[in-house]
Amino acid sequence: MFFIKDVSSYNNILKELSEFLVIFSEKCDATATIGISGIFRNIKLISTAYHQSEFALSSRAIQGKNRIIDYLNVNTTQSVTSYLSSADIETFSALLRQRDYTEIKAKLERYFSKVMQENNININTIKSNIAEIATLMLNVFNSDTEMMKVIFGRDVKPDKELYSLNTVKEIQTWILEMVDAMSNSNILLDYDITNENVKRAILYIAANYNKKLTIEIVANKLYISSRQLMRCFKQETGLTFNDYLTNYRMKKATQLFETKKYAIYEVSQLVGYNDSRHFCKLFKKITGKNPGEIK
Repeated sequence: MFFIKDVSSYNNILKELSEFLVIFSEKCDATATIGISGIFRNIKLISTAYHQSEFALSSRAIQGKNRIIDYLNVNTTQSVTSYLSSADIETFSALLRQRDYTEIKAKLERYFSKVMQENNININTIKSNIAEIATLMLNVFNSDTEMMKVIFGRDVKPDKELYSLNTVKEIQTWILEMVDAMSNSNILLDYDITNENVKRAILYIAANYNKKLTIEIVANKLYISSRQLMRCFKQETGLTFNDYLTNYRMKKATQLFETKKYAIYEVSQLVGYNDSRHFCKLFKKITGKNPGEIK
């Protein structure tokens, strides 16, 4: 609680609080968020001031962390948080059965857009909604923990992971990353693959193509010999491991170029190549076009 004499001292307090956030971040390697109330002239209204500060702080779910949130700048109009109806959940379930991940992402984007326009949102309700969708996605694997680890890079625990998230933006990023990982698993449909090790290898490539990858690294992750994986991979896909990896990276690079958001060296790094000149040669060889020709 601060006692102020005039607007000037009020502004000085805001400046001190801003400096505190910077120092706190530097010293503690963490962020803090401060909610402040309106100005009261009666000490008996301290309870009201506290509740206003608490309300301002609760809006960090929308406004974000590491900032000062003034109650007077928060829209206090009452509204009802967006709940997902049983019909919405059934729609998501149907889209998952159809493997229509593009529409799933679009539907989620619309959901979050609506949430961000509301006031007084209940962050726990948002988490509950998204946990239900995530659970539907995980049910596709019928508790195949190893397959989930290959696709998502971990054994996903929706309730536990969502509990640590504090803003709508963080929740949105979390679920969309899961959808992207699921979408990557769709590449298995491009080949008539029956060998489980090859399936897992392909999914591992989809989740880690931007990192250093060799057949030895992937084989080690799958607990089989590189010689065995090499033979099975060629039999199932008609391609060597390296050829498949290069083709997949170039496909991802093409998608990135089509967004018009990245320079050549950025795309090179995003798909796993530190040498952009080598990347350009491979891109030309695989696609028949130079990076600059992608529209």
